[in-house]
Amino acid sequence: LYTIVLSEQGATVKGMSLKKYKAHNTPDSPLKELVSPMLSQGIFSIDLEGQSIPGLQNAVYRAVAPENRMDVDQGEAFLDFTWTSSQGHVITKRFTFRADSYLIDCDVAVENRTTGALNDALMVGIPGFYNEEVKKRSRFAFEGPVLYVDGKFTSVKPDDVKITEKDRKKESKVQEKIQNGRFAGKIDWAGFTEQYFMTAVIPASGSDTETPESRVQLSYEGETVTTRYLQRMKRLDPGDTGHYKFTLFMGPKDQKLLKAYGGNLNELVNFGFFNILAKPLLLTMNIIYSFLPNYGVAIILLTIFIKLAFWPLGTKSYKSMNQMKKVQPLMMEIREKYKDDKQRMNQEIMGLYKTYKVNPASGCLPLLVQMPIFFALYRMLYMAIELRHAPFVGWISDLSG
Repeated sequence: LYTIVLSEQGATVKGMSLKKYKAHNTPDSPLKELVSPMLSQGIFSIDLEGQSIPGLQNAVYRAVAPENRMDVDQGEAFLDFTWTSSQGHVITKRFTFRADSYLIDCDVAVENRTTGALNDALMVGIPGFYNEEVKKRSRFAFEGPVLYVDGKFTSVKPDDVKITEKDRKKESKVQEKIQNGRFAGKIDWAGFTEQYFMTAVIPASGSDTETPESRVQLSYEGETVTTRYLQRMKRLDPGDTGHYKFTLFMGPKDQKLLKAYGGNLNELVNFGFFNILAKPLLLTMNIIYSFLPNYGVAIILLTIFIKLAFWPLGTKSYKSMNQMKKVQPLMMEIREKYKDDKQRMNQEIMGLYKTYKVNPASGCLPLLVQMPIFFALYRMLYMAIELRHAPFVGWISDLSG
């Protein structure tokens, strides 16, 4: 499914190109790369919140592998990275790859070979590239840090956590922005989303943690927004080893694929305020596509189905507007006759409505009811990865464009 590049500098992911997705809709386009070259530090670095192991932040690990390249054509394979601190702590990161999945297991082992106890919180970093261009795109489909905490999808605007020089002059403003980037509770996943792709860390069961509650901290410096997932470690006395398990996801925001993975990953596909309407529309479009494999045709048929569903409301609206046209001349006469007596004018107009059984609101109300559906439809079409580089007919080779 992908080619991934890992570095001994931090034992992080430095590159991830998806074999089923191109960067652009051209024959000579390179594959879609999920790790921006601007993220020189890589993704999925680990550190301790209290810096209890000096040097861990900039550690250079040793990859335990016979060669610089490994191929996973079927089944699964793992790759170990190890590092020993100057005090004697041994850190091992094991990445497990599966040939048919975008999920990557990451097991971290912390062995305390020192004479003192280790009591801290483990942090996993998921940085994302964010500049003015990304900010402009985000107005239509959110790009930035997201998490699923206590059963709720949460997106955070990077500017809400960015501490500027102006903010530093006021301590209360600094504390407010720090607090904006802190979340605690049951965190199913946390990471950084693009329009069509996502990078996330998913806590796995079986970790040696002190408490089931976990935390997320967000920061925004330069052109990097970093999501840090924190897990409180159990106290490690000399000779103890702690094991911490995570699953990493780097791949497409495909509803069907994510639902199969479980763990509420399908909530990565989120259409914001219109989510409750947009998801059924996406499902319906995909059902139509399963019978007629052309997304352009599927969109046309979906729109027709929506119009048919609202046909009774639309008919009522048209009838009401037609009735209003008929009484319009009489309303003009009343307005002219009672132009100096507003109260009498309103009484006569209401009497006119009653006589001809006209409801002025019934003309626009059906249209207002339909508006959220079409807003949701537009939002869904803009964010659905199914339409990315999907052809229709003739010169229309990319419906997402």
